[in-house]
Amino acid sequence: MENEEGMSSVTKALISFGILMVIGFIIVGTTKESPTDKLEAAFIHSSMLSKQAMEKCGAAIYSRTKERVYTPTESSSDQSTFVHLIWRNSGNVKDAECRYEQEKGITLLKFNGQALN
Repeated sequence: MENEEGMSSVTKALISFGILMVIGFIIVGTTKESPTDKLEAAFIHSSMLSKQAMEKCGAAIYSRTKERVYTPTESSSDQSTFVHLIWRNSGNVKDAECRYEQEKGITLLKFNGQALN
């Protein structure tokens, strides 16, 4: 008799676990990102990439010129992998150009048309 009761509780536990797994799969399967969520995530990623590019490029320019640059004159980006920044007539820096790529860091650094890296 005890053996039958033990089997019964094991069976109940397995059935409960199976039901829990099915409910979990249903919840995960029906939960989708809305278009607004996707746009917000893309905007946050783009903002973080631009901020990182400004910090890294600004530091690289400062280390070479001892002059801080702030707002670039021109900037371009694909919004996901790279940012290209150009400063013109920023203090003692007449012409500086920097390209920052995600995963690679600074891939182009120019002063007055001459590449430094």
